[in-house]
This record gives sequence, C-alpha cells and structure tokens, in this order.
Amino acid sequence: MLLMLLAPARAHGIRRLADEAGDCYVGDGSTYTGNVSVTANGTACQPWAEDTPHTHTHHHDLPSNYCRNPDGEPAPWCYTVSPDVRWELCDIPQCVSEEGMGNGNTS
Repeated sequence: MLLMLLAPARAHGIRRLADEAGDCYVGDGSTYTGNVSVTANGTACQPWAEDTPHTHTHHHDLPSNYCRNPDGEPAPWCYTVSPDVRWELCDIPQCVSEEGMGNGNTS
C-alpha cells in the first residue's frame, strides 16, 4: 500500500511519497518501529535501557534510543539526554493515505 507522508513543518508542508519502512507513524505511533532517535527540538534520545539522566519505568523491550510511544502519548517520543528536559515528542511525520489526507488513516 502506498502512503503519503506529511512533511515536518520546517519543510513548509510539502508532502512526499513514502513506503511503510518506518518513515512515518500511524495513529498515535504506538506501532512505530522506525529508527528516529532525536526529538522535534533536535535533542538526542536517552537509551531506553538507561536511567541517566532520567529514571523511568519504560525499560521493557524498547530498542536502543529510538523514539517510541509505550504509554499513549499523542505521538512517538523519548526521554532526552538533556538533564533539563525529561522527554519530548520526536520529529516524525504522521502517515496518511491519499483518501484520508491529514487524519492518519491508512486505508
């Protein structure tokens, strides 16, 4: 299935085609498995297996320091390596189908 990708705001809203290889997320991103590991503000993500600089309980089987949504936030996120910023949403566009432009539907 071919999906459209909403480009990040800094790309001036231009849409580009994407496949299902993890370039975008569907819905709230709870199934996102891509390799983005930086927040929307450009801060690197803290590895999920570590409790420094931020302690947390989301250690389960989350890989590396990739953005994920293990708890129902609006989009994939991560704990940051900045001691001053606990967590942030990641800069990952939401997938949309041609029929559902803008609403995250994929069918």
